[in-house]
Amino acid sequence: MIVGDASGKFTVKTSRAESPGGAVNIISADDGVQENIRTISFNGEGKGAFSINKNPPADLSRQNTADMAIYMRVRFDDVSSDDKLSLSVDCGTNCSKSLPLDKISSGLNGNEWAELSVKLSCFAAASDMEYVNSAFLLETSDALSVSISDVKLVSNEGDAICID
Repeated sequence: MIVGDASGKFTVKTSRAESPGGAVNIISADDGVQENIRTISFNGEGKGAFSINKNPPADLSRQNTADMAIYMRVRFDDVSSDDKLSLSVDCGTNCSKSLPLDKISSGLNGNEWAELSVKLSCFAAASDMEYVNSAFLLETSDALSVSISDVKLVSNEGDAICID
């Protein structure tokens, strides 16, 4: 896990971390199991990012053509209807598009956990997915907070969506 802002990036190694410029904070919390939730808080003072990275990069071109999806169990703790929150895949310069998670968050109660599956093919063509540094990248310039308890690559069982 990486938190970042205009001042740089920081690899999360403990239950609490902060990006170099302080734009992003992450803390662990419990939900039935010790420290299985990560709450990511963006302070709104410049663009902040949270990502789950793979080193070396992963080749997801086959998974993209096989109709796979990024599954997440997420709670939008402090997200208003005016906030902009995007989800993307980091596969290099200009290869992936950002999808607006704020369209989904605006319809949910802040205390509600939501299970979302987003088609991998919604982010980029299979040929662009050969060097994926991060299959999960959240970014915003707004002050908001999001909790995540699960992120994984899954087979699309017909419930995966594209957000536009």
